[in-house]
Amino acid sequence: MVLSESPSAQSEELVVDVVDNLQERAARNAVTVGAFKTAFQQNMQEVLRTAGSDGISHQEYAGIDVRQLRNLSAQRQAVIDAGAEGNEHLRLATQDENTLGSNIVGGGDGSAILNEDRFATMVSMEDAEEMAHAGEHEKAHGEQVPMDIRLLEGHAEIRANLARGHSMEYRRSGQPRELYGEGQDLILCAAQHLSWQRVDAIMTGKGDPAEIMAAIQEDSEQN
Repeated sequence: MVLSESPSAQSEELVVDVVDNLQERAARNAVTVGAFKTAFQQNMQEVLRTAGSDGISHQEYAGIDVRQLRNLSAQRQAVIDAGAEGNEHLRLATQDENTLGSNIVGGGDGSAILNEDRFATMVSMEDAEEMAHAGEHEKAHGEQVPMDIRLLEGHAEIRANLARGHSMEYRRSGQPRELYGEGQDLILCAAQHLSWQRVDAIMTGKGDPAEIMAAIQEDSEQN
């Protein structure tokens, strides 16, 4: 006996392929996160405009269930909007697969880059939150002054946490222990002695970094 998929299952696969392809195309051609979001929305609307009561007439989209396409496009747009939130002005570029983004310390938002591959393939709200958090992290680097890399990464993690509505202690999914987790522990330690506001001010050039190191040293001696 030969097993074959039902027409509805085949149509669902076609719908996913169409949405995935439009999303990837938008990400590859966009310079910024905002341009990617707009391009996906416009491209999706153009495909849906070709839809009639009997389906989509364009040969490339033959056999697609229009209702399924509308539903998935709305779901995917919601994910993309969430991932882009607050970071529309940041640039996109191809980066290493394990890299979410990058920035130059003190370089402002203009030097921040987010990994376009992540936007090209995001499909869930978890994916969106990961990149929205990454954007806030890289923007934090743009405001910092040169310092111990662990402190820089830990401070950026906490800045991103607060921007995304989390606690200072929140640990993002997939956070590497080395540098990021260690750095967050150090910044939290310094904040307990100095206050978060003071630590944040020092990390962004409005105070003496020696204060942070002294607070960390004091905590180490006490424990």
